[in-house]
Amino acid sequence: VADAALCRLLSFLLFKEYSIDKFDSRDGHNCLPEEILRTCQLIEMVYRCSKAKITESFQRVGPDLLRLLCHIIRHQIDRYAPPLNPPELDYESAPPDLKQSAFDTSIGGGDNSEAQRDTCLLSATRILFLYARVQSLIEVMAHHNKLLSLCVSLINYPIDVVPFEVQHNVLFILANMACCRSCVLTLSSHDRLMDTVVLAAD
Repeated sequence: VADAALCRLLSFLLFKEYSIDKFDSRDGHNCLPEEILRTCQLIEMVYRCSKAKITESFQRVGPDLLRLLCHIIRHQIDRYAPPLNPPELDYESAPPDLKQSAFDTSIGGGDNSEAQRDTCLLSATRILFLYARVQSLIEVMAHHNKLLSLCVSLINYPIDVVPFEVQHNVLFILANMACCRSCVLTLSSHDRLMDTVVLAAD
């Protein structure tokens, strides 16, 4: 089955990237981020199907894929995006070259890495967007131990750091969760979610 095979491939690529980053400082693995991105895009294309098929797929790979997607989003935020409101840097008033240097922590750096990060975030959140179209999956997503906090982080970044389309996907996911009665308590009990959404609406 395509979804299961792609989920296993994504897991393998992420493990390989982690192993190389941790134990091997040599160059030559620049293709891994591209392979991870392409795999996410393939999964997204597979999920352009009926809600019944998405539900069937989620029963096979959903919990594992949620975990992998959360890892990808967290990794992209940590590795490529500048920190939120760092005390030593007023990001909005920083000169362009200093802003750009915040992105250049990845291998290769520069515009290509930034574009790759944006596309990877867009693809990962798009998969979550497609899951959120299915009412029966919303509650599982809302109770995931990392997803809500990652949504808050993505909304908090300015649009020139995280693309608007990524934040749109996240807000759609949260809106669908808010329409699910069983998710209301989970959403309201999150310590930063409500304030973040209100600020985003302004």
